[in-house]
Amino acid sequence: GGKGGSRSGSFSTSDDPEKEALVTRVKQVQRAGDEEKEKWWQFCDAQNTGTRDPSRHNVDFLRRFLEAYESGDIHQAMARGGRGATVEKGESNVLRMRGLPFSCKPSQVIDFLADFDLDDSNVVFTSTADGRPSGEAYVLFHSPDDAERAYSEKQHQHLGSRYVEIFRASQDEWSQAKKAMSGGGGGVSRGVRGGGGRTSYPTLRLRGLPFSSGSMDVVNFFSDYGVEKADVVMGIGNDGRPSGEAFVIFRDDNAASRALDEKQNEKMGTRYVEIFASSYDEWTKASNNRGGGGGGGGGGFGMMDPWSMMGFGPWGMGGGMSGWG
Repeated sequence: GGKGGSRSGSFSTSDDPEKEALVTRVKQVQRAGDEEKEKWWQFCDAQNTGTRDPSRHNVDFLRRFLEAYESGDIHQAMARGGRGATVEKGESNVLRMRGLPFSCKPSQVIDFLADFDLDDSNVVFTSTADGRPSGEAYVLFHSPDDAERAYSEKQHQHLGSRYVEIFRASQDEWSQAKKAMSGGGGGVSRGVRGGGGRTSYPTLRLRGLPFSSGSMDVVNFFSDYGVEKADVVMGIGNDGRPSGEAFVIFRDDNAASRALDEKQNEKMGTRYVEIFASSYDEWTKASNNRGGGGGGGGGGFGMMDPWSMMGFGPWGMGGGMSGWG
């Protein structure tokens, strides 16, 4: 056993061997990689603790994180907030949706929940600690009854090609998400693609596609990486014909890294596809222009892609991956 203690209790670990052991385990999780570290960050942020330093949390909080982490149930634990209890049926008019396409717009969520008379102000998307889309959103319904009906009727339904999971959530979580979004700190609304100068979507450029291919061929090519039709922009040359290029945005840099490695020089139809790291700016440009510079050289935009600048894994400026190749 062990006492939970309160958050305002002693922050010292030396007089509490159990806490010391828990802090050590959380630090091991943090060192296991960016994705694992982010689970801890999200757990802290979701409960509005104000700190991500494990030694500043009490035993109960640390134990709850590690139990959730080890059972793979981290999101459910986050949904319970700091209270250690789930939001009861019919208790709240807020739901949390998970597994959304990360290019999802509020209008798509509103269409998905068409029976409930919602508008943009009822939907808030959340972001990961480094400002990337989390694939989650909070939805504020007009009544707890509506929320409960949506929870039952829309659970595991498809939005795009993805199953949506739905969890009951609290008014507090809604307020936190709303505050994060308007504060511009973590949660930036992804309602308008290309708005707000966002450059944080992992993006790849494909070259050598069959000229007859369309965006669904690219979706199928990347079927293991969570790519949606809306994530693909097909390149058009200056003559208005397909350029054999495409730009694709991914859920996270792990998926994009894997796709870059695993699908490099694979065949689509009879053609070998070359893949390059690109930038979200390029995706937006291609989307806006429908190929304004996709056919020719297009300049060296990729050289300053945000991943290189932020030092993400394979996206450095060496190796020519960021250029036009």
